[in-house]
Amino acid sequence: MLKFRSTDRPDNSLLRWSRFGGVLFIVTYSIVLACLLGYQSLWIDEIMQLMGTRSGTLEHMEHLTRTGVGSVPMGWLPQLLAIKIFGYSVAISRLPSAVSSIVCCWIVFLTAKEIGMRHPLLPAFLLSLMPLHFRYALEGRPYSQGVLFSATATLLFIKLSKRFSASLFSAYTLALVCGIYSQPFACFTSCSHFVWALTSTSRQKRLIFYTAAACSFMILAFIPWYIYGSPIWRQTIHEGSIHFYVSWKTPLMLIREISGAGYVGGCSLLALAVLGFQKGQVDVEMKRLLACSSIVPIICVLSVDSFFDYFLAIRQMIFILPPLAILTSLGISALMCLTPRLTIIATALLIAFLAVSDFRWLKRPREDWALAAQTVQKMSILFSACTLYSPPDSLSYYAFFEPRLADRSCPPDTPIGPAVLVVSPYTTEADVAKFREILKGKSLLSKDYIGMSTIEVFQ
Repeated sequence: MLKFRSTDRPDNSLLRWSRFGGVLFIVTYSIVLACLLGYQSLWIDEIMQLMGTRSGTLEHMEHLTRTGVGSVPMGWLPQLLAIKIFGYSVAISRLPSAVSSIVCCWIVFLTAKEIGMRHPLLPAFLLSLMPLHFRYALEGRPYSQGVLFSATATLLFIKLSKRFSASLFSAYTLALVCGIYSQPFACFTSCSHFVWALTSTSRQKRLIFYTAAACSFMILAFIPWYIYGSPIWRQTIHEGSIHFYVSWKTPLMLIREISGAGYVGGCSLLALAVLGFQKGQVDVEMKRLLACSSIVPIICVLSVDSFFDYFLAIRQMIFILPPLAILTSLGISALMCLTPRLTIIATALLIAFLAVSDFRWLKRPREDWALAAQTVQKMSILFSACTLYSPPDSLSYYAFFEPRLADRSCPPDTPIGPAVLVVSPYTTEADVAKFREILKGKSLLSKDYIGMSTIEVFQ
């Protein structure tokens, strides 16, 4: 197999400090996430998944399959098991994502050590601060878990490229299967591995064969669930109002959103990643692998979204963040050799900017279905009113927090008595206009804007 030569191998004392720093970082990051798990209110995607997992049983599996396009068992099983073991709470529902994010940072640390980086803690630290990664570490959705298995597969692939063993091959294959069953787009990481194996200067036939075998097994293992779930996914796409669309602005959108820190954060990280690819002091083949893992998934996402007419979202590409963090760190290390003082200042500013972006995301206004549901329940009792919801299917999101609201819905025709109109954050102008027509002739008694929901009482 390949024998990669590191041009910047750390000595034993640095390795000991690196391990200590890694443990200290993981402990600190874990404490931060633990303190923030229940800080934000649930948003609609989390509620949709929790409608199936909150019971801690599999009785709502059909609903879970319908929670979104690409919904897969390992995307919601860890959450279901966490609720089954610890009981339901907002923090517990997000616990699997937080744990996945923490372990993923450790995997990135190990990957950086494996390729011979002098400061392997730096990419793990950068990854933890990237707002896109930080956001999904605190969200009860499967994206952090998918990133974890994607990063794990890359680490195992690097080890496999250096020496073959049946245990490494089995672990690599298992990581790919777990990845695609956590979030289907995680499979595109394996595509980047296969592209690299085909284009590597050594062109190892055995590595190409084993990579192809692992990818084939992943696809075969996923086919049964795809046969079961794809009709539901196609129906969801057909009924949705947002479809695939790209324009000349799409690359700008990707740059702005790929880190979650806007144009400044995105451009800074990409510029450093390019520098890291050109000047980074690790083996050239490893830099090519990192570049493939950062580019190939983007091409795959665009192709698949176009084929299925599914809307493009940056979370579909979140799996490129680990290799991008390593390339960025290589760029910082290369700059350090040229202008140490200026690099330290620039890196500190970048870290501060990412941290401020995380803080701003935590503090920005957010939908609060629980608070809105409490207000609707209070108003309906106070005015002895029935309730109308715009759009009508949004009732289930409010009833998730106040189940009694399901019994207070207005009849299909025009309400005779008082009525409470609840306009959700995801309503359309057409829906609002329809309910305005139903309530025509009634006087508006009160109007509140609670948790991004508009609540109006009519008499």
